[in-house]
Amino acid sequence: MKARIQAHAAHSRALRCGHAAALLAAVTLAAAPSMPPGSASGMAAKPDDEARIQQEGPAAPKANDPGLAKQAFLHQIGANKAWKLVTEQTSITIAVVDTGVDLDHPDLQPNLLPGINLLKPDEPPRDDNGHGTSVAGVVAAAGNNGKGVAGVIWKARILPIKALDRNGYGDERQLGEGIRKAISEGARIVVLSVGLYHSSPYMRDIAALAEQKGVLLVAAAGNDGRRFGSRAAVKYPAAYPTVLAVGGVGPDGLPDSRSNQGPELDIAAPWKVYTTAAGGGYHYVEGTSMAAPQAAAAAALLWAKYPSLKPYQIRSMLRQTAKDEGAKGFDYGAGYGLLRIDSALADRYKADPHEPDDSAKTAAALPLGKQLSGQLSGTGDQDWYRLECPYDGIVSLDYTQLTSPGAGASAVRIELEEAGSVKKMPLKLRNHKLEWHVRKGTNRLMLRLEPGSGAKQVPYLLSTRLRMLPDKGESNDTAGKAYPLADRSLEFQGTFHQAADVDWYSIRVAKKGTMRLQVEAGTMRMDPAFSYRRAGGEALAVDSNGEGVAETSPLIPVTPGTYEIKVWDAGEDAAAPATGYYTLKVTRGG
Repeated sequence: MKARIQAHAAHSRALRCGHAAALLAAVTLAAAPSMPPGSASGMAAKPDDEARIQQEGPAAPKANDPGLAKQAFLHQIGANKAWKLVTEQTSITIAVVDTGVDLDHPDLQPNLLPGINLLKPDEPPRDDNGHGTSVAGVVAAAGNNGKGVAGVIWKARILPIKALDRNGYGDERQLGEGIRKAISEGARIVVLSVGLYHSSPYMRDIAALAEQKGVLLVAAAGNDGRRFGSRAAVKYPAAYPTVLAVGGVGPDGLPDSRSNQGPELDIAAPWKVYTTAAGGGYHYVEGTSMAAPQAAAAAALLWAKYPSLKPYQIRSMLRQTAKDEGAKGFDYGAGYGLLRIDSALADRYKADPHEPDDSAKTAAALPLGKQLSGQLSGTGDQDWYRLECPYDGIVSLDYTQLTSPGAGASAVRIELEEAGSVKKMPLKLRNHKLEWHVRKGTNRLMLRLEPGSGAKQVPYLLSTRLRMLPDKGESNDTAGKAYPLADRSLEFQGTFHQAADVDWYSIRVAKKGTMRLQVEAGTMRMDPAFSYRRAGGEALAVDSNGEGVAETSPLIPVTPGTYEIKVWDAGEDAAAPATGYYTLKVTRGG
């Protein structure tokens, strides 16, 4: 069932910016005015690339904003300590693609640029919902001005882009256009306080474009963890490989049960904040919507110190300096840990933050669905990674060697654990796309320089994407190849293993009675739909609900003969089949 996009969607392709626990995140996009084409790839910033910020000047003044005592989240992420180093970032633009912003709010007005209204191009991007105003205040409510609250950044350049209406609704095209506008206006960071469960080629291309242009996208993971349990997943665009995905944690630093979890999560930030409200006021707001702009602001301050870093390096620094809370190491609830802005500003970029990872025992986590950076240093270095897979399947593995312009690729060897053996392959080009047959559980890979390559340091990027294996009913893509089911009450577990996959089933009814059909989705990223018919008759479709919600037929009177059932994902985009299982339930009555 197709629907409009909302930030906290209840239906397929729905994206809505609600309030309180319904909040997701806002899209803040900030790009350097003179970012050269293709700047997203390249070598790490060197120590002498470090900008001279306030370390060499007097200590930053203590903020005098009266509402600061209510902003516990700023202390939790180390913003108050970071302010001793830097409080401003006016060299880049941060675009908030959302419901607009309260343009007259006294705590936001000093930091606002003239914005863009995609819904009514002749009007300013005024916030008629309130969500965008709250997001903007987290990023950059004017600090130390004796009014209201302080943002993570005291003085900044915020570009409001209104892409969602007064109810927080929009569509995927408007969201994509908002990001494009931000890029064209010179923004360099994008925080998306919106989300949906289905991937699409359109949004995937937008995310790739931003990365290519040197623009960092920051997005909220979603707020459905408690509502949908294990079926919830990190929402898109947060789940795309090059988008910084931000979850929510409580005052204790542990994941809030409402925050969506998954391998695509990068870091986490406080779920509850005190921030600006539409109409000139202030309020408490909850949700990953409010966590994402904290990470966006942290990225902006990092760029104040290291202006030559690329987006993948900023993501890496925020991960490597996050405070590990709860389960040791990377986990699905908080990613690499709690955002710590003070630690990020005190650290230097590490080209290979995963060391020591030179053995299978010390293999670094390679989160499924995300992009990681690393570096091989000499022929004696080995980089081991472990990939945790929820299902047997095939992983598309993308390897990119970050060579200097005009330089050739260094010879690298990759070894993949596969079906009880080791698959060894040379990687002689700058870009490789590999298929890796994986099993449910832990899978490992190793990278090393080939002997005699002569290279001393070889930085690279890795990203992964899982595709389900065919279920036992395949190949049942047409009615003529329908998989036969027994004439009784039963359950059958199926997958959508390829683009535009359709599964047909048949039941040869022996005697008169009744039948009820139901298809349940095992993940919110699937929007189950089906149709049924007596062979040769007219098909009746069942698709009244949205993503993740079971579809159920009425009670069907049946007589002896063959009945056919067709199952598909109504929200699936042709380029992105859902990862997970669906369950077809047949209930027979006499």
